Amino acid sequence: MPISNNPFPQYFIATAGQTVFAYNFTALATTDLAVYRTPAATVPNDISNRLTITTQYTVTLALDFNGGTVTLLTPASAGDVITLSLAMPNERASEYNSVSGFTPDMVNRDFNRDVLMIRQNTYASGSRSPHYNVTQSNVTTGRDLLLPRLTPLTAWRMNAAGTAMESFTPASTSGGINIATAGLATGGPITAAGTITVTPSSRAQVLAGTNATTAVTPQVMDAHKGMLQAWVNFSNAPLAFATRDAYGISGNITQVSVGRYLVTFQVPFGNLFYQMGGMCSDQVITDPTNPTQTGIVQMKVDSMTTNSVQVYTLTRNLTLKNFAINSFYFMGTST
Repeated sequence: MPISNNPFPQYFIATAGQTVFAYNFTALATTDLAVYRTPAATVPNDISNRLTITTQYTVTLALDFNGGTVTLLTPASAGDVITLSLAMPNERASEYNSVSGFTPDMVNRDFNRDVLMIRQNTYASGSRSPHYNVTQSNVTTGRDLLLPRLTPLTAWRMNAAGTAMESFTPASTSGGINIATAGLATGGPITAAGTITVTPSSRAQVLAGTNATTAVTPQVMDAHKGMLQAWVNFSNAPLAFATRDAYGISGNITQVSVGRYLVTFQVPFGNLFYQMGGMCSDQVITDPTNPTQTGIVQMKVDSMTTNSVQVYTLTRNLTLKNFAINSFYFMGTST
């Protein structure tokens, strides 16, 4: 009887209620098979997933032994993974003698068992065990293949001299991987959910701009003096007077008089040395050289407080005017 070259193990995704699973590799006895049932959406476990012949499944061998069927006595659930593999004992129970009726069939059968055991052990050692690539040179037993016994929460690594494997205790033994990241000195292990805990910066730390061990969050990012603390874009005559968009401005901008506006900040500045910039223009500019179609934005210095400031919009002739399009922005030391 020739030996099938079909691979094992073989895997099946069960449908709801399925009981019969056909395999096509060679097995010489029903007890030569190992059958595993891994419930859907669970982690495989060779001990708890293995089934017991007769009480949990039966095997029907093909006449030439190159295949057969496994029948579960309890139907599978949808998505269960059924694994069929060869699990022959590495032993020989028969013995030739001059009175046993020695036949070619006996020799063939024993050679077949030898071949199957070789295939089975080659699969276990070559396909399911860590090993070096065939093309990896300079692999030595003493340096690369002898592993010390591990105690709980330890791991293997090559020693500093590069002469042998050693066991060591990782920096984190809480189930995560301790990472060293510049700027995140408080970083801990990565959790099973893929998260890492870091300490966020306070507004005072962002304001100081010297801390290198905390993370800046959007909530406090504007505290740094290099960031815009507030800005506003609004329209005026001949358009409707309205705030189009803004950030860091308390309520709506207030028009005090023609070309004069009061801006109140959501977060007060830390001193009176904050800066502003801006632009103002008519809705349609027909002549860029016309001094009344584009203008100048200027703070009224004697109105400055840490909470608010008045801003002028003037023509290039320095006359107060309501422009259709206006933008103001402010930056400085926050609180």
